[in-house]
Parts: sequence; C-alpha cells; structure tokens
Amino acid sequence: MRGLLRNKLIWKFFTLGALTLCLVVLSWSTNTPLAKARVAPTIQTPSPSVITETQPAAPLVISALRNVSWDGQYLEVAMDLINVSNKPIRAYAIKQAIEGQTQIGQVSFITLDATNHPRLRPNQVRTDFDSVYQPDARQQHIVFFIDYVEFSDGSKWGQDSAKSSERSAGQRAAAYVLSKRLLKILNAGNPNDVIAALDKGEANIEPPSRHSYEWKEGFRFGCKTMERHLKRAQMQGSINHVDRELRQFGQRFKTVQ
Repeated sequence: MRGLLRNKLIWKFFTLGALTLCLVVLSWSTNTPLAKARVAPTIQTPSPSVITETQPAAPLVISALRNVSWDGQYLEVAMDLINVSNKPIRAYAIKQAIEGQTQIGQVSFITLDATNHPRLRPNQVRTDFDSVYQPDARQQHIVFFIDYVEFSDGSKWGQDSAKSSERSAGQRAAAYVLSKRLLKILNAGNPNDVIAALDKGEANIEPPSRHSYEWKEGFRFGCKTMERHLKRAQMQGSINHVDRELRQFGQRFKTVQ
C-alpha cells in the first residue's frame, strides 16, 4: 500500500515538472527575435529637409523654418515671417516646391483681413504654419519662398504663380457684399438675427460669372470664411462679440479695394 502511494506521489511530481518545463519553453519562444519581429513597429522614413530660397528683393522674409511633426507622409512646419518693407501687409502667398523644380509647387494664400487679424506692420514678426505631403520614400529638400505679397494700400509684389491676386480680389468683393448685408440685419435687429440669417444661408452668394475661376473661388471662400468667423465668435465669446466682429468687418471692407 505504501509503495502504491509513493508511486502516485512520484507521478504527480513528474507531471508538475513536465508542465513547468512546457511553460518555460513557451515563455522562451515568445521572447525570441522572430517573435519580437512580429510586433516590431514599422521603421519610419526620414522626414524631408526644409530650406528657404534667398529672395533679396522680397518685402516678406521667411525665418526660423523648422519641422514640427512628421508621420511618414505629412510634414508640418513652422516659420517666422518678417515684414522688411515700409508698408503694412494684408495678404501673402507662400510656395513650397522640391529643390530644383520651383516652377511647380503648392501655394498657400493667407489673407489677414478675412479673419479680422491685424495687418503685418513693418519690422513685425508673425509665426505661420504649413504642411507638406511627401509620399515619396526618397529624402528630398523642400524649398519655401514668398510667391506673392499684397500691401494694405492695394499694391502688390511677387511672381504670383497661383494667381493669388485674383483670389484676393474675389475674397474682398465677397467680404464687401456680405458685410453690407449682415450689417443691415444687425442694425435692424440684433446679433442673434445675424446668426439666424447665416443659419438660413445668407452667406451662400454666387459670384458674378464674368470673372476668372480664381476670382470666383476667392469669392466663395470669402463668404464662407466670414460666416465661420462670426459663428466661431458666437461660440467662443458672446453674442456681443458677433456685433463687434461684424462692425470691424464693415470698417475693413468699406470699399472693395
């Protein structure tokens, strides 16, 4: 009888040992290089390098160009813009292109008046952001340079390869027309009436057909920009903030110029 109990005990110890060995082998297999390779993150390609083009005659200078973020396809950059002219700037366009191919590239147009931002005064610095789409795995140099500048008196500078002057003219025409419409509603009622009118489609104004494609695109964008700005003013501030912003638009766009 004692021999039988001893044999059963030995068998239990043997079974426990076998299970422990299996656990050790399993644990070791999950830590092998092959197992680790299955969960290793994808190696990210190096981000493109960004540089500025020297433009001695430019009234606006790009400074401190730097990378902000990179996800393997989209690169976000920041830059400081310095007004080195003797006149305030109300709009500008920045072009980005692959080094050696600057005739072709994406152009970003920024108009400060469309969002009631202060104009860029002489010697003033403004920080701006832009994004680069770079699906090519090759590391390339992306060049940023000033393509167009529009001063507060309406005078212009630059190559204007994307017809930003036409877009600006359309935006200003839209701001003139829409601000006049909304000010009539405001003066006859209150800021709530302005927001209600925008909700009903007051900003959906079609541009005149006689103008260029870029002008009409600018006109539509100008209407939508003013609508979004006034609605954002209501959400972030108060209904009185809408009154102040709209009257400021009215002062800026007394004329189309």
